[in-house]
Amino acid sequence: MAKSERRAAIVNAAVALVWDKGLGAATVRAVAAAVGASPGQIHHHFASVDDLRAEAFREASRRMLPELTRTLRSMPPMDNLLGLLAGCASEEHAMAERLWRDALAAARMSEIVGEAVREALDEWNVAIVDALKRVKEAGELPATLDEAPVAQRLMALSLGLDVLNEVYGRCDGRTGRQAVVRAALAIEAAALCRGGGRPVSRAG
Repeated sequence: MAKSERRAAIVNAAVALVWDKGLGAATVRAVAAAVGASPGQIHHHFASVDDLRAEAFREASRRMLPELTRTLRSMPPMDNLLGLLAGCASEEHAMAERLWRDALAAARMSEIVGEAVREALDEWNVAIVDALKRVKEAGELPATLDEAPVAQRLMALSLGLDVLNEVYGRCDGRTGRQAVVRAALAIEAAALCRGGGRPVSRAG
């Protein structure tokens, strides 16, 4: 097997383990067993288990993103935005949420996985900015709203809701999360009205 084919087989096995059992299941030994190789052969392609998990996270995200994007983009603009921030009723989103929780936990322990998570956050940010533009075009948010800082605040809110839900079981699932996001959007719109229609400061 060519080197590129062997690496692809290793990544495929790691992704399969991640989807089935979570990111922590993608150990060097488990992946080696899955592809019929030795741990040393895995280390020939990936210097550490963190390198392996980071690439498994990237690849799993790549594979889920097209279908998840199609699902969200088929929704009305506001529902698309709420889906990005609070979740939607799809198998792909449920898998993405589990993968995301695993990756955030791993990122606290590994800078290598953290870099992969930052890449995913950047992609999420771009999607939220685009969704905000579509909501503005639909007339559901003020035309003067500055998408970039609002997207950052909404991302922080969504991540905070993840933590609250994980620790306390708050927000009543997707419906409750969507209600919180809607309230945050109303606050952003009201702040623009109070400011005479001027965009909210990036430091706001």
